[in-house]
Amino acid sequence: MFSQFFIINPRGDSIIFRDYRGDSPKNTPEVFFRHIATLKDNALPIFQVGDSNSGNDGINFVSIKQKGLYFVVTTKVNISPSYAVEFLSRCSKVIKDYVGTLNEESIRNNFVLIYELLDEILDFGYPQGTSTEDLKSFVFNEPILGSDQIQGSSSFFQSMTGSVVGGVVGNVVTNVVGAVSKKTIIAPSSSAARPVIGGSNPLKDRESANEVFIDLIELLTVVFSKDGSILRYDIDGSLVVKSFLKGSPEICLSLNEDMVISSQDNVQNSYGMIVLDDCNFHECVAAKLQDFSIDHTLVFSPPQGEFTLMNYRLSPSIDTTGPTTNKHSPLPFHLVPFIDVVAPNKIEAIIKVRGDIPKAGVQASNVVVKIPVPKNTASCGCDMDFGIQGQSYEYKSQENMVYWSIKRFNGNSEQILRVKILLDAPNADLVKKEIGPISMEFDIPMYTCSGIRIRYLKVSERNKSYQPHRWIRYISQ
Repeated sequence: MFSQFFIINPRGDSIIFRDYRGDSPKNTPEVFFRHIATLKDNALPIFQVGDSNSGNDGINFVSIKQKGLYFVVTTKVNISPSYAVEFLSRCSKVIKDYVGTLNEESIRNNFVLIYELLDEILDFGYPQGTSTEDLKSFVFNEPILGSDQIQGSSSFFQSMTGSVVGGVVGNVVTNVVGAVSKKTIIAPSSSAARPVIGGSNPLKDRESANEVFIDLIELLTVVFSKDGSILRYDIDGSLVVKSFLKGSPEICLSLNEDMVISSQDNVQNSYGMIVLDDCNFHECVAAKLQDFSIDHTLVFSPPQGEFTLMNYRLSPSIDTTGPTTNKHSPLPFHLVPFIDVVAPNKIEAIIKVRGDIPKAGVQASNVVVKIPVPKNTASCGCDMDFGIQGQSYEYKSQENMVYWSIKRFNGNSEQILRVKILLDAPNADLVKKEIGPISMEFDIPMYTCSGIRIRYLKVSERNKSYQPHRWIRYISQ
């Protein structure tokens, strides 16, 4: 099966290396890094290297990239590539559950713990199990927290307002059917970055707490035409759970009532409702798809660690002449470019981004607009409005790309960037089509474009002393 497993950083340094079968040379991490460094963005996650001179004839490499680190397995037999990718994905999740966060520092600090995990996960290259909860009986080393986990500077919870105890973000619900008090609690930034097993560290008091974290994450894929009209609009969402609850209690999570699944019969009367094109659940969910389409409630007993409870996908209908048939929030941004040929060797592009976030007090962060420029660009300069703060641009000639960064983007506002391109040949009319497609990345906390919300989150209490903490956050990307 698998011959070797190793983790390398972006510089090519081998952090973790384990040889299970002894049928491959020891320099495979160097071979892997040379391959991806040579091909750069064109490197494939699955490839074969055959070099009889170095003795690496017929070695198959399968890799995934997580938080800038490469998780790689090698094999000399013909195996299913999807099986190897799934194994690496689960293995990285197990390591993250036990060390708290995936970065080079945490892996170097906990290399003894990771080697112990690998010895239990793989036996002579054959996978034995990747369950975080099952491995706890065989792992005895304790994790060592890194500086980012202790100080809480790297966790995204630091910028998230809204923790909930049994209800919607921003509110604290003392009882699922009781009164709601308007109170906001900010989750400690070290909460989600701690390991599932305890140890002697400054966060010992937090590790003993019963907590469950629910992340509702939505990824938007929107394609605009040159005049700003929408050509494609897709939303891929997921409910990610990280559980530190003791005893695996039963959890009841309820979503919107105004939601239907397109594969069910009740989709005929779905005007003005949230229509899911498809959804799937984790194996721990007791409810079936038919039951979920009726009461929109998930009942499950979460295993310890991080897992995806539910994935869903929807494509809101696009109707420019009338109201949409699906209930969803409007797009957070509209991007409209204007391209003008000033001279045979000069092009000026005006990029206008309009923020349409309707929710008051919500703003996007880490906004990056990527603007491709022609390959024969000799120089490129940008102009922004006078007095603008928190914005910057960078032209990378090797990538033929202009990066426009905006730290904070408020709703009901508009930002404009003027890109002045000087070509090395008078062929502006021919190469102006190379400007594009323009892409945009962003993070919007406390906002979902689909309109899906968590109505309540209830954890079954075994006794009066059992008081779990429930935290929920929303983010659109």
